[in-house]
Amino acid sequence: MAHSLLVHTGNLKLSMWREANWKPNQSTEEEFKNSITKTVSSVSSDSLPNEGLACVRHSSAIQTITEAERPNLSITVKVFLNSMQPQLLRDAVTRVLSELELGKIDTLLLSLPLDDSETFPEEIVCPVWKVAEELLDAGQVGQLGIADLDVKSLELLCSWAKVQPSINQVNLASCCVIPQDLVEFAQSKGIQLQTHPDPRTLLAPGAVQTCVRNPAAGGRCLQPSWVARYSSVITCRGVVQHKGYVALFSEPCSPSAVNGGNRCAE
Repeated sequence: MAHSLLVHTGNLKLSMWREANWKPNQSTEEEFKNSITKTVSSVSSDSLPNEGLACVRHSSAIQTITEAERPNLSITVKVFLNSMQPQLLRDAVTRVLSELELGKIDTLLLSLPLDDSETFPEEIVCPVWKVAEELLDAGQVGQLGIADLDVKSLELLCSWAKVQPSINQVNLASCCVIPQDLVEFAQSKGIQLQTHPDPRTLLAPGAVQTCVRNPAAGGRCLQPSWVARYSSVITCRGVVQHKGYVALFSEPCSPSAVNGGNRCAE
């Protein structure tokens, strides 16, 4: 019985989403939940395999990036991890590259499941960041970024990282003005500060389980292992050309949740 589900929404910028009463200006949580729900409901459970990793793609929205258009696009992937297991990051990037038929993304942003109130867990973050560095060394990623680090956490990361982040995203919901000490440190290290609206709780199990149930396993609830949001921007115009989600959902303790599972059983 299939114990994991890989879901790919396809390109949310296509007109088919607008024609399906797609709401504009949704929050990140709403966009993620609604697009995943529509994608899962677009397939029949009879079409999914009974074993291994089942793949659900919104077939009419799948749009790969061609070689001709690639030089004119800047591609960013933001990975939201549900646990600090380094192999999950590698799996997420590998699967996004495969789904989009790409050899490289320009920017990898990493959102870690950390509590804002806790001390930066260096010993846990280090193995995950090393995987990001390995992806960069392998030529699969052009630059690295991270989300929601305060100045002390960013200083710690930069003190031991072989490759320092090029970007640190700051959520203005938690601070309406970027702290001056963070601005000064980022400037001293050449780190770009970007604001963003994404929550750390995007992968809250309770919220996700209400919308993702495994149609290949009797409707049992699945928990998210990771979610990757990809976007491409036409560099000369600043226009978003592609935007979508690829996500891995697994039953608790399933091998795919820890090891990335097998290839999709088509």
